[in-house]
Amino acid sequence: YGALVLARKPDLLKKSRHYHKQSSFFGSARFFRSQIVKHLLQYKRASEEELRELLLRDPSPFLGSLLKDNLIRESGGMYRITR
Repeated sequence: YGALVLARKPDLLKKSRHYHKQSSFFGSARFFRSQIVKHLLQYKRASEEELRELLLRDPSPFLGSLLKDNLIRESGGMYRITR
């Protein structure tokens, strides 16, 4: 029933005070963090230099946030997904 009502009134959600459109994904911090995680899931580990080549930019801020969120770990200059 709810989907039917929303289909008839597409702007209903946008009228909410709590509605905020999410920012663009491509080129955002979320995008670069996801690229790092995908790479680490595929190749199991990577150096900061490898990630720099992958992202074509400095990966330090993204690695820092992933480390802070405990999604990855660093050991001997290599980054891995946290188990």
